[in-house]
Amino acid sequence: MQETALPINQPTFKFNLGQLVQISISGEQGQVRARGDGVERANQYLVHYKSAQGMATEAWWNEDQLEQI
Repeated sequence: MQETALPINQPTFKFNLGQLVQISISGEQGQVRARGDGVERANQYLVHYKSAQGMATEAWWNEDQLEQI
């Protein structure tokens, strides 16, 4: 049985790599370092930012949790 390859869809990302963004719920600001997408899940972004506690951190955020600054 021959398997059929699934077409590769190019995701449409709202934010670019290196772009500055704000985390909606906290107001913390940082830089997009990586992006990811998947089947049946929102686009996600790895954001490097200074936390409210003053520590440098990185975390993955869904697209709808971020705002352009």
